[in-house]
Amino acid sequence: MKRLLLSIITFAVCALCSGKTVTLSINGIRETEGTLLIMVENLDATDNTVKPVMLMQAVSGHKMEIALEMPEWSKFKVSAFIDANGNKQLDRDEYGRPTEGFIQQVFTEKDLKKGVLTAKVTYLQ
Repeated sequence: MKRLLLSIITFAVCALCSGKTVTLSINGIRETEGTLLIMVENLDATDNTVKPVMLMQAVSGHKMEIALEMPEWSKFKVSAFIDANGNKQLDRDEYGRPTEGFIQQVFTEKDLKKGVLTAKVTYLQ
């Protein structure tokens, strides 16, 4: 229930921002349970007042497609991780390496115009 409410609030906040709806297509998910936490942040140095777009979504398979309401940024970074144990943190081992699957990928305005952003989950262990 909390996740559903948080998702609804997130979508409502995103709807207030002018932008474009794009699909984030995520491949290579190993987990079948857990939560995918996503943050999209602007990398354009001229506009530091823009808040990032954030979203939580339950993992629903080895491939997911998520609709995002995106401002029309010229360069932005998608950061995400799969929270398998529910602590809302990216867990790391004793050497500082992530133990959960994650995404860190930079996209440009050209990618945004296509309407679909494709990312693959990285696992270091």
